[in-house]
Order: sequence, then C-alpha cells, then structure tokens
Amino acid sequence: MSLPVSQATNDDTINVGTRNPRLVMLTLNAAVADTNTLTLSGQVSKIVSFVAQRADATANVAITHTSDLVLTFDMEATADGTTDDLTAMELWLVLA
Repeated sequence: MSLPVSQATNDDTINVGTRNPRLVMLTLNAAVADTNTLTLSGQVSKIVSFVAQRADATANVAITHTSDLVLTFDMEATADGTTDDLTAMELWLVLA
C-alpha cells in the first residue's frame, strides 16, 4: 500500500484574509464591566484569536467573540463577593 504524496499549501488566506496576521497587546486601565464591548475598525478585517490576563482579582473574566471585529466581556464577581468589574486587564489579539 502506498500513500499519496501531497503538496504543502498555505491556506491561511481562507482564514485570515490577504493581510499577514498581527499580534497586538492592549492594556485596559479603566474599569471593564460586564457586557462591555471592544469593537475594532480600520485596517483590520478579523479578530483571529485573543487571550486576556486580568491584572487584579476583583472579577473573573470571559470574552465572547460576537462578530469578526467585536469582543464582548462577561464579568463575574469573585467568590469573596467583590464587584464584577476589573480595574486593569491585558488583552492579546491576533488580527488579520
């Protein structure tokens, strides 16, 4: 039995468009509250991926990718009953 030989291809243009992906790091110093959104515009066509790191312990953060250029924050109060917002957060984005 022989396996067919395949050519390596770059299909990234299907997923991220014609631009090279860019890594962007944002530091959000103001309070980020539940249901706040981050909307990107300009020379970006899609948020490919994202990672958040909270800088304080007042809330747990989850982020929903609600459209190609919009992220929505979902904040939950921590177990000790503090408020459900953050005073600072780092957000890493891979953009196309």
